[in-house]
Amino acid sequence: MFNSRIQRTSGRRGFTLMELLVVISIIGTLVALLLPAVQSARNAASNLQCLNRLKQLSLAVDGYATRKGGEIPLLADANYGWGRFLLADLDQSALNRAFLSGTDVSGEQLDVFTCPSDFNNDGFDRGLSYIANAGYFSSARYVADDGQHTAMAYDYDGGGVTDLDMQQTRAAGVFHRLGTDGFRMTKERIREGDGLSNTLQFGESLDAKGWADGWDGTGATRPDHTKMSFGINCTGFDRQFGNVTYNVNCLPGSDTAGPRPNSGHAGTSNYAFCDGRAVTISNGINPEVYRRLITSRGTVSPFNEDPTGLDY
Repeated sequence: MFNSRIQRTSGRRGFTLMELLVVISIIGTLVALLLPAVQSARNAASNLQCLNRLKQLSLAVDGYATRKGGEIPLLADANYGWGRFLLADLDQSALNRAFLSGTDVSGEQLDVFTCPSDFNNDGFDRGLSYIANAGYFSSARYVADDGQHTAMAYDYDGGGVTDLDMQQTRAAGVFHRLGTDGFRMTKERIREGDGLSNTLQFGESLDAKGWADGWDGTGATRPDHTKMSFGINCTGFDRQFGNVTYNVNCLPGSDTAGPRPNSGHAGTSNYAFCDGRAVTISNGINPEVYRRLITSRGTVSPFNEDPTGLDY
């Protein structure tokens, strides 16, 4: 009996070094295989969350328009950018009242204004990942941030601001500043033009800044609309054929500073249309397709028509 017990005990053995190394290598291989899948799932989740936030912003514009007789929010006024105007429709009425009462709320961070893949802004005070469609502009006035980007601001061909220039500005984009002409973009104008489902409303950009920028305690500082919008930097129009020439630095994915869409998503950026849809679009989108998606009334552009009596 004693000898038998000893024999059974002596039959046990541990892993050899070689066996242990094999197990470790197998585990390492499995981890290497799983990590890309995990990262891919995280990226997909971030992308979906980004799309949902863009949809929230687009629906908030619908709520604003319903309350304001169809009007789209201004790109910015003397004190605030478009983000402030949407607070009440983003279930942030208390924060909106704080703004209006003069309370300094410049440190507020709202998730709905940022993309989880935008490490420049997500989780930061006043973080902003999303930019509004401002249509056509000429860089000399737009980038100067002189309080313009109104329907009366741009001379596209160097011949002075004419009715045709103003009509073309009104036929492009969704968000404008308020000019002395009192022009306001409306849902109905877009619906009767290119259509809500064919007009971009918001995009995303890693260069966006400050949904609450411009607040200094008195409201005296003007917000920088160049950091909260995107558009087409027009360098000329062909009046006869309606062709537009533009600076390629304003196209999606451009690595040159300027108001153009880009993102933390590989090769793509997310957008919301005026009908509330949020979609992912390649940064390699055809420039002409992109330009047409920016116009809100491009199909009734004044290039080939007598502008007399037409309401663009």
